This record gives sequence, structure tokens and C-alpha cells, in this order.
Amino acid sequence: MSKAPGPTPTPWHLSNQFLGLVLLSALIALFVSIYTSDWASEIQMDRFQLGFFPLVGVVWMMIAALMLVVDHARKKEFGEIEEIRPGSWPWIIGLSVAWYAYAQLVLYLGFILTTFLFISILLRIGGVQSWKTIAGAGALCVVVVFLLFFAIGVDLPTGRVWS
Repeated sequence: MSKAPGPTPTPWHLSNQFLGLVLLSALIALFVSIYTSDWASEIQMDRFQLGFFPLVGVVWMMIAALMLVVDHARKKEFGEIEEIRPGSWPWIIGLSVAWYAYAQLVLYLGFILTTFLFISILLRIGGVQSWKTIAGAGALCVVVVFLLFFAIGVDLPTGRVWS
């Protein structure tokens, strides 16, 4: 009698545990970078340090990454790995460059215009066809985020063009 072959084990470099360790390493580096930066210790009007919320966000992401390392599914294959292939890299690099461009343009054009343009472009790339829908969703997002920050007393950048 021959035994039926069992499922083949997932290679470690494709496991949740490996992904969790990679993410945890990157997040530790990000935490140290933020913590040691000059701006993180600046005290704001609300008596919080400027780096407090970014550090809290990084800690929560570190907890999630650690869960990938130790949970019961740590040896399972993560996600749809076959969807990430060499043809995906232009999109990954393109989005990274777009976020960098957004961060730079916010300083130059201000939050309202840059965010509206960025959201509109993302919606168009994402497949939304109607320019009315794109403009409405972009404007709604900008207004909601602006009002949330206004409510907590944070001035969003107006940009050098308008200053």
C-alpha cells in the first residue's frame, strides 16, 4: 500500500512568517528613522510631539507584522504571490514615484489642489470613467480631510504658490 502524497510544504521564503520578518525589519528601521529625526520631538500646539502619531502607527504595523511571524498560519503561503511578477514592478515603482511627487507638490501647490489632482488621477487610473464622479469624489475627499484636520487645529500646507 502506498501512502497518498500530502500537500507539499510551502517554501519558507513564500511563507507568512518570512513576509512578517521582512515587514518587521523594515518597520523597525522606519521606527528608528522617525524616532531619531529632529522633527519627531517638536512639541505641537496640542502638546503632542510631532512624531507621536507616526510612531504609534508604526508600532501598530509592527504588531500586525509580528502576528504574521507567530500565528498559526505562519507556515502558509502569503497572498496571491503569482500576481506579483516582474511585470508588476513598473506599477510598484510608478506608485512610489507618484507618492513622492505628491509629497513634493503638496509643499509647492498646497494640500487642497494637490490632493484633488492626485485623487482624481488615481480614480481615473482605477477605471472610473465619469469626470463628474471623479471631480465629485476628489472634492469630497479633500473637503472631508480638510475639515477633520481643521477640527483638530492642524493647518494643512497652503503651498508656496499661494503664500
